[in-house]
Amino acid sequence: MATNLVSLVSEYLTGDNVSKIANYLGIDSSKTQSAIKASLPALLGGLIYKTSDPKGASEIYDMVKGLDGNNLSNLGGMLNAGTQTDDLISSGSKFVNSIFGSKTDAVNQYVSKESGINIGSLAKFLPLIASIVMSFIGKEAKANGITNASGLTSMLSGLKGSLKGLIPAGLLGTLGLTSLFGDTPDKVKHVATQVEEESKGGLGKILLPLLGIAAILGLIYLFAKGCNDEKTVTTTVKKDTVQKVVKTDTAKMQTMPKEWTALGKFAILKLISGDSINIPELGVERKLIGFITDSTKMADKETWFSFDRILFETDKATLKQESMDQIRSIAIILKSYPNVDLKIGGYTDNTGDAKHNQQLSTERANAVMNAIVGMGIPSARLKAEGYCSQFPVADNSTEEGRAKNRRIDVRVAKK
Repeated sequence: MATNLVSLVSEYLTGDNVSKIANYLGIDSSKTQSAIKASLPALLGGLIYKTSDPKGASEIYDMVKGLDGNNLSNLGGMLNAGTQTDDLISSGSKFVNSIFGSKTDAVNQYVSKESGINIGSLAKFLPLIASIVMSFIGKEAKANGITNASGLTSMLSGLKGSLKGLIPAGLLGTLGLTSLFGDTPDKVKHVATQVEEESKGGLGKILLPLLGIAAILGLIYLFAKGCNDEKTVTTTVKKDTVQKVVKTDTAKMQTMPKEWTALGKFAILKLISGDSINIPELGVERKLIGFITDSTKMADKETWFSFDRILFETDKATLKQESMDQIRSIAIILKSYPNVDLKIGGYTDNTGDAKHNQQLSTERANAVMNAIVGMGIPSARLKAEGYCSQFPVADNSTEEGRAKNRRIDVRVAKK
């Protein structure tokens, strides 16, 4: 690849296209540009790490081998918030999940901090940018005559050589991916024992000009550490063993809000699609699945279920990291039941300014909806609405009651 990939992709992510992405997500254009600058190196770094392993390289090659970049000539049209935009997000979501896996939430959290965009919107943003990166990788692979996974690895591995010495040693150690760089200082070499060594030596000739991404690429490693420190559940679930799930759920229960412990023990539930979700005994996921699978119950406008593991920043529509487990479970349920559509409702208590509460309830409902869409669910299957302080489920005269009324609900709109 004879051209700086970051610069090449960025050429398509300026002007009108940035404005269209910003309008689609309902965010500021300058924040969108900041998010692009942070996310592109992150995606490339995750891609290099993934393709350094033969199995990972094969998985990525299968995703990009049919792409030649032709859709980029009509990128402006594809970003007009229609079905084509949904298709971009859907394909990009698979790519993001493949290269980041359980670290995706941490990547979103970092980009959110850098750009000021809330987590919910980034759940759609990252897959959208990833789909564009996929197109470029496919295009360059074709141009360079790449016909197999090992060729893709060789094409991308040149980045490792070009980045040696440009990322601070302390940052490399913090990120736990020193296996990608053979010449890191002794003070960080102990970190390499914490991860599987998936990279192999070698300096490709194709990507040497990509020096510009070096400094920001190191940030990915910070995400890896953040994920491992804060959410050991996702790391162990990846092993697909019930024994390890139970072990890590014990640790999870010790740190979750006390209201969540009343939901019971977490356990693996296998869905008809073959996918599995790790949910509590009394979680809303079980109630939702029960309603969906009960042939005697019809979709209506009266039967609502309250999310029980959703948290926002105080007086904001910014989803907290802890919320992503439940949002991911809902997305998996929707993938398992493709005929089901959902309606998301946002609610507040009756204190404060009613106009502000109406806006807040709407933005929070949209944040949850956007987060689900960002995990590969077509936006046409979801709707969101804010109801302010209407339909309280508890007494607003007590703090406990007000806390219960500040909630996000969901109902089955179609089944």
